[in-house]
Amino acid sequence: MNGKLVNLVYQSIRMLSFFRKNYMSNSLLMLVYATILHIPSMIYSVRADEIPSVLFEKSYLTSGYIWLDHLLTIFLIFIEAAYINRLVIRNRIMQEINLFPGVFYILILSFTPANGLLHVLLLVNGVALFSLDALFKTHKVIQTKNDLFNGGIWTSVNSVLYSPYLLFIGFYWLAIRMMRRYKSREQLQMVLAYLSPLFVVAVWFFWQDRLDIYFSRLFGETFGFFSFDIDASDRNVVLFFIALIIGSFLSYNTIIRSKNIQAVIKINVLMWFL
Repeated sequence: MNGKLVNLVYQSIRMLSFFRKNYMSNSLLMLVYATILHIPSMIYSVRADEIPSVLFEKSYLTSGYIWLDHLLTIFLIFIEAAYINRLVIRNRIMQEINLFPGVFYILILSFTPANGLLHVLLLVNGVALFSLDALFKTHKVIQTKNDLFNGGIWTSVNSVLYSPYLLFIGFYWLAIRMMRRYKSREQLQMVLAYLSPLFVVAVWFFWQDRLDIYFSRLFGETFGFFSFDIDASDRNVVLFFIALIIGSFLSYNTIIRSKNIQAVIKINVLMWFL
């Protein structure tokens, strides 16, 4: 039994060694990795609890074919992992250029029920990456109106996908102040960016004579997010993520060691994001 366990650990470490180099073939291996970790969800059909959303009444999206839903879920996880690697490499957040950030995203996601069929939170994660990308592009750039507006749009879009994300509008505002000096015209652009998706969705609900439901889902369910009535099945997942966050903060000095000032600022933004 011990020999099999040692062999399993050895094979796992050997597989992870493929992701030490940023090669196209290794990037495609992440798709295989995501598929392997998704197999338990296909077998046991684990479902997460319903989440507060303005646009969706159900947390799971479906094409009508369960096999297609699984394929789309795996592909979406893979695309998001590849996007994370792109962000980390382009912004020089890590000293070594490797694929570990995306690999660990796939691994961490496999511990959550949202790793099952097409979950709204998978869409939220992807949109959050778009907003972070736009935010990082604003650092030490004079003409940033497009990136600022796009970042605000994506942050607001996430608010209607997942109501508690409305609170991240304040975070995004502070993050921009960490990245650059904030001009009054840029602040106006951000306000317009925040309000645009919220206004469009509100008009649609008004057209459907459901404006009261819109405000209830957006604001009522947002602040209901602070309820700590955690289901027993989710307690281990919550504790796992708390441990990850604490570990990240305790490793802060090690993470920023030998980094340039631009990378340190972006790492600080990521710490705020946690």
